Amino acid sequence: MYALRVVTPPTAEPLSLAEARAHLRVDSFADDAMLAGYILAARQHIESICGLALCTTTYAMTLDDFPVWADALRLPRGPVQSVSAVRYYDATGALVSWSSSDWETDLRSEPARVRPRDGFTWPDPADKLGAVEIEFIAGYGGPELVPQPIMQAMRLLVGHFYENREAVNVGNMVTELPLAVDVLLGPYRPLL
Repeated sequence: MYALRVVTPPTAEPLSLAEARAHLRVDSFADDAMLAGYILAARQHIESICGLALCTTTYAMTLDDFPVWADALRLPRGPVQSVSAVRYYDATGALVSWSSSDWETDLRSEPARVRPRDGFTWPDPADKLGAVEIEFIAGYGGPELVPQPIMQAMRLLVGHFYENREAVNVGNMVTELPLAVDVLLGPYRPLL
């Protein structure tokens, strides 16, 4: 079990307001605040179901203990660019930075992994909730580097949110289009 929080959010959304307006064929700026909310919701939905960070984001993952039963600790968002710090509370209650010379990362794997280097073992943190924190940076980079299938899924979600502004659609027969958001995101979802 872990907790994940954003330390530094992305500086820009992958889909701009201008791109959203163009996709929706909206000429007015009157709905920009609403569209910005839909863009944020679409990004966060995609990140959540795919285990991704679309644009560069810094995260802190908190655990109660190191995974002494496992060879490596898997990071829940990708693609991981770097691991900034591994910290833990020791038996005295002091927050200790685990030396980066004692651990290694595999950033090519999805999910990325952290483990002790050969000859080292996981530290022994205090017996307390949230005793371990791993800070890492994940994301494709800037908006221009997000894969186009993900961008198309974002456009479709923003369009859906814009056209269906209520939780219930009354009086219309609605069917989900196959080969839409789920298919576009399929290659980016984590394998079980």
